[in-house]
Amino acid sequence: MLNRLFQSLWFWLALFALAMIALRIVVRQIRWNYERGGVGNLDLDLADLQKLVAKGLMTQDEYLKARDVILSRSDARFEPVKGFPVLAPPDQNKPPKTQ
Repeated sequence: MLNRLFQSLWFWLALFALAMIALRIVVRQIRWNYERGGVGNLDLDLADLQKLVAKGLMTQDEYLKARDVILSRSDARFEPVKGFPVLAPPDQNKPPKTQ
């Protein structure tokens, strides 16, 4: 009986239809998450950088480098983002530099 079921064309067509429906649901969920920003969107914007500078966690030079990187993302040439080296936070035990 089971052997006869696997040889049936209707069984394979029904299995194929179920697989296509499942694939459609998965693709729809992925698109929906992508369009609304998803959880994976961890990019910094200029406001975040300005807050870091205001708190003293980022120097003006680091801000300018990071700003250039963020602004390069909005370039319409569809190139990879130009990176910059990540700098360690300033040592909290050192007295601040006076200018």
